[in-house]
Amino acid sequence: MAYYCLPAIGISLSSWAAALITLVVYNTAYFAEILRGAWSHLPPQQEEGGRAFGFTGIRLFVHIIGPQLFIAAGPVLGNQMIQVIKDSAFLMVITIPELTFRANQVQSILFVPFETFIIAGCLYWILCNSVEWMVHRLERVAEMRRVR
Repeated sequence: MAYYCLPAIGISLSSWAAALITLVVYNTAYFAEILRGAWSHLPPQQEEGGRAFGFTGIRLFVHIIGPQLFIAAGPVLGNQMIQVIKDSAFLMVITIPELTFRANQVQSILFVPFETFIIAGCLYWILCNSVEWMVHRLERVAEMRRVR
């Protein structure tokens, strides 16, 4: 819609700008809701304790609230990051040369469809596993904090 429909009302975006804006707007809503849900389950005493120690504004969020939010919402945030990776394949519709697009180009030049898409699938798998690895590291940090 951002790439094909906005020019009809006079707003022309490059394919990269339309892709970036669309992915950011669409997924920011999910990330915001995930963090809002984690924040609503944070005990109010955490914020009060931070204020009692002199933390206010951004320092309160960075040092007290933020770490707890990202640890609590880590697995869900990881799932959403994997969704962003998977959603990037839709950018092929507006000719953004992402992984699936490039695999399709290689396949059409070299006539090796099986090998090309196996490699593309493996690259997607590596990307998703690296996000999963970061989530597991975050869970280890959370477990160490619980032990102390």
